[in-house]
Amino acid sequence: MKDSPEYLKLELKKWRIKSKEKKPKLYFFYFIFILCLAYVIDEVASNISFVMENDVLDAFFKTSSGYSLDNYVIMTTLCAGASFFTFFYKAYADKIGRKPILVLNVIGLGIGMFIMFLSKSVIIYAVGLFVISFFAPCDMQVVYILETASDKHRSFWLTFSKAVGVIGIAAVPLIREWALPNGWNFVFLIPAIAGVLVGILCLFFIKESDIFMKNRMTYLRRKIKELSHPELPKEKETVADSQGGIIHAIKYMVFDKSLVWLFAVGIVFSISGIAITNYLVIMQPSSNIGMSDQMIREALIIYPFIYALFEITVGIISDKFGRKNAIIFSGAFACIGFLCFVVGAKTNWISYVTGVSLGLFIGGYYSSIDVFNIICAEKSPTNLRSSIMSVISVSLSIGNTIGTGLLLLFNNTIKDLDVGFFTLILIIPTLFVGLLILINKMPETKNSLMFKEKKVKKEEVVAQENVE
Repeated sequence: MKDSPEYLKLELKKWRIKSKEKKPKLYFFYFIFILCLAYVIDEVASNISFVMENDVLDAFFKTSSGYSLDNYVIMTTLCAGASFFTFFYKAYADKIGRKPILVLNVIGLGIGMFIMFLSKSVIIYAVGLFVISFFAPCDMQVVYILETASDKHRSFWLTFSKAVGVIGIAAVPLIREWALPNGWNFVFLIPAIAGVLVGILCLFFIKESDIFMKNRMTYLRRKIKELSHPELPKEKETVADSQGGIIHAIKYMVFDKSLVWLFAVGIVFSISGIAITNYLVIMQPSSNIGMSDQMIREALIIYPFIYALFEITVGIISDKFGRKNAIIFSGAFACIGFLCFVVGAKTNWISYVTGVSLGLFIGGYYSSIDVFNIICAEKSPTNLRSSIMSVISVSLSIGNTIGTGLLLLFNNTIKDLDVGFFTLILIIPTLFVGLLILINKMPETKNSLMFKEKKVKKEEVVAQENVE
């Protein structure tokens, strides 16, 4: 039985052996390198369907009178619903470790893109999109980096890794140009193969998080002692001592009201995510205004570099001036960037200027989400960190669903609705309200003590083993 002392001792032995494995001197740097590759796969998988949107519409949603956009939006919305199941899966990282979930994520994204490569019908394509929508929100590399990087530069290393991943998005239009003569679905093949290969790299070269192993071993020693000596008085166990699980995470969030407010911020803030899923629609020409195909391609090449540069900038600000100031900075630029992007796309600005504006918006939006995740991680105990981050991530899915629902509602109510100006009217107040709640209800977590548990003296570990 899993709760028997014998089983727990075997697990404790496993973690003790792994924790004593020596790491090479340059481990942190190739750890960051491999997680940067994992981020590239994550970002490419998350964005490739947007880049291929027009090709998918031509393949599956073209009618004699145009495109069946409502059916396309319904399909993408249903597939996005896979993210609601992710938080159950991600919570297992608090019990079985960060590494197994990381490996499954990266390989799963590769498999999802391979299914899209095989798609000869809209159903097979939707299955691939569903698989990607399930694995993409997990972001186990975020937890890994936050638990491994130094306290002073935690935010920088996270955003640096994300920035490298973002630059990988720039390769998608280039792959598209190269692979398109063979068929639009061939664009998914190279990223799919890369996803499986990077997953294998993670399996063989990334070690389990030290902070997780230390925390898990402490828990196992306590449970073994309680089960082996039932006559002894049990140590008082609080919700914060629980070893993962959605229910325990929700109970802890009720205990820490600031996490409830963070959940509310996630809902309000992520309503503006509809602009991420519709920026290509906004760029499409309508009524003889808008961008040509060539201008769109030029804008899509430049925006990932602006996005990546913005990510690193926000990471530095976060480590230097605090998490809340970083979100205020990135949220403000998201508003400005999207305003300029919509105006530029509709009035034929120079394509690269429109691309820069798009990069500022997407960079501002996603860097805000990244700092949002850092705050969540720093507010959560190790044994519940992945579970709480899973619950909090649901708020982002709820916000995206609300935004998509509003867009569908108004699109069917208002004839010839301009998606660009509609999203602009929706985004500005939601970003502002989200920032307002965060400023007033969330404490600063830059100097959080939650990660102090990383600094455990070797003598203390030896003493614990001797007691056992």
